[in-house]
Amino acid sequence: AQGNPPDERVDFVKQVAPVLLERCIDCHGPDKQKGDLRLDQRALAFAGETPSLVSGKPDESEFLRRLAVPADDDELMPQK
Repeated sequence: AQGNPPDERVDFVKQVAPVLLERCIDCHGPDKQKGDLRLDQRALAFAGETPSLVSGKPDESEFLRRLAVPADDDELMPQK
């Protein structure tokens, strides 16, 4: 199993941001915010009534839910 041991914290800047920049920013960045979702800044990804990312609670993260839907689902991200 991959991942971080329970006592090792995820470094957003080093581990998460590069993936978001590569896969998500075209549709969810400063120029375009499809679905009112902006992922180019940590504060924005964790903000709002329904934050995209919920620290320490992956089951409550809309972002992770959309990565896990079936491949033929319209909500699957990334779409390309």
